[in-house]
Amino acid sequence: MLRSTRTAALVVLLAFGAAVPAHAACPPEADQESGLTLSVSPTDDTTDRSRQRVTILECRTPAGTHPRKAEACDQLETAGGNFNSLKADPDAICAMIYAPVTATAAGTWRGKPVTWQKTYANECQLTSETGYVFEPAATEAAVRPDATV
Repeated sequence: MLRSTRTAALVVLLAFGAAVPAHAACPPEADQESGLTLSVSPTDDTTDRSRQRVTILECRTPAGTHPRKAEACDQLETAGGNFNSLKADPDAICAMIYAPVTATAAGTWRGKPVTWQKTYANECQLTSETGYVFEPAATEAAVRPDATV
């Protein structure tokens, strides 16, 4: 009797297991969308917003305006979506010119809200620390309609 009860329980468990979709075994955050608005703004005494560059990074869909989407998404994936953990080029040599820029990210990464901002001494420092994520040429055409990318 005990043996037949165990066998019946095993059959039920196996049948239930076969009914569970294959994607259920994947971590839920892997299927979550990631949409980020990334901006780079000069940080100086002017209020000229025309120099602000904005791009959209969508890693799970074909949408977005980021020119180096694959590379930027790979870097964010490696950093676990943590902008403070981005590692791009530790050997970069930047001129010691103070022309501060502020990088901002807002949106979602793997379904979790993201709000991040940091000011860098210049665009070279920004690029050396964030790689392709805040690439300076990201929206040059959007800022200057006559520019070609």
